[in-house]
Amino acid sequence: TQPQNYSGPVGATAEFTVAVNREDVTYQWQYWTGSKWSNTSVAGNKTATLTPAITSARNGAKYHCVITTVDGSQTVTSEAATLTVVASANSVKLEWA
Repeated sequence: TQPQNYSGPVGATAEFTVAVNREDVTYQWQYWTGSKWSNTSVAGNKTATLTPAITSARNGAKYHCVITTVDGSQTVTSEAATLTVVASANSVKLEWA
């Protein structure tokens, strides 16, 4: 299973998940820096599910997962998924009377 794009408000937690048909694997989530993929250290970075806190700075962030068999014989990389920050349902919209 490939990770899906995620949208949520600042202060919430995003969730990106991958799944493969083997158990003898390791996971390493990465994010796009704008010029290269780099390992991330956010929650879940070495599990099948990455759970980054949603901040305004992460709007548009792209994540993918590198999955490797424990013996190192096979590696696959997931498709990238994008985090989009949206307005909170609790935000107040100012309008003219």
